[in-house]
Amino acid sequence: MTSPLDTTAGAVERREQLLAAALDCFAARGYAATTIKQIAAAAGVAGGLLYHYFASKEALLLAVVERFSLLPEVRQVVATAADRPAREVLGEVARRFDQLLQQRAALVRLLWRDGCQHPAVDAVWRHTVAEVTRLLGEYLTARIVAGELRPHRVELTVRLLLAPVAFVRLRDGGAAASCDELVELLLGGLLAAPAHERETR
Repeated sequence: MTSPLDTTAGAVERREQLLAAALDCFAARGYAATTIKQIAAAAGVAGGLLYHYFASKEALLLAVVERFSLLPEVRQVVATAADRPAREVLGEVARRFDQLLQQRAALVRLLWRDGCQHPAVDAVWRHTVAEVTRLLGEYLTARIVAGELRPHRVELTVRLLLAPVAFVRLRDGGAAASCDELVELLLGGLLAAPAHERETR
């Protein structure tokens, strides 16, 4: 006889299986062209079982994005940033972002391609971008207050940091030539002058 614990463990495993199959199908066919029946077949289950875990295809999409989201990784980097210098943190963010684009290639392909075609996908994409911008923006604002960086539009800096990495990875399949070089270019215009230089101006 199966124990409740075994059943729970089995349910969690089955849900993970369905999420992985859905991500593969969405990424391969596109969200709109993918059916629940195709996802169930890819997962090796009956179509009706999928509705036991997810109320609709859109609910499944949201669960897929939540499960494979880039946001927890970004939050982790920012959470450990604290008073660390911008050069160190931004370099780490750029390198980790590039790694995530490789590791979550199927999810990124889904959001990037289908975002312009389907409102649900577009909403998820916009939320992800907004949250990453907010998290990194708060860090940059703190570095402005600390006197390390000049006052500037932090949301623009976030985009200037991450967009080139994403463009090269998504367009050419290769990493940016140097994340550290990119950070140096940004900081060239952002670093505040040393205190003794500000006092003599």
